[in-house]
Amino acid sequence: MSGESKASLSFQYRWENILTPVPVALNALGACAVATGSQKANTAFAPPKEGFKHLSDFAGVKLHTNLSKCVDLGRFASMETEKQMSKINMFSETVYGRLSANTIVDSSF
Repeated sequence: MSGESKASLSFQYRWENILTPVPVALNALGACAVATGSQKANTAFAPPKEGFKHLSDFAGVKLHTNLSKCVDLGRFASMETEKQMSKINMFSETVYGRLSANTIVDSSF
């Protein structure tokens, strides 16, 4: 097992538990994208005087800008997920191909 897999500990979890939140996340991204086009998204707000405790990359005082940033971050995360899932698919096809080849060689057909 690769160091990356061991480091993430995701190999210990069931895929359905990891992927269950995906539809909700896509729905939230869609809602943010739609809300970005709303006239009400031009609303401005003031950040707290002490600054944000958990927000390191503030996109500005306009709601529209922050919604757009959320959509972009979600899109980038989806693209990275697609890339990593493609790697998993490639590795699994390789392993499956090796197992199939060994089965054909070892069987008595």
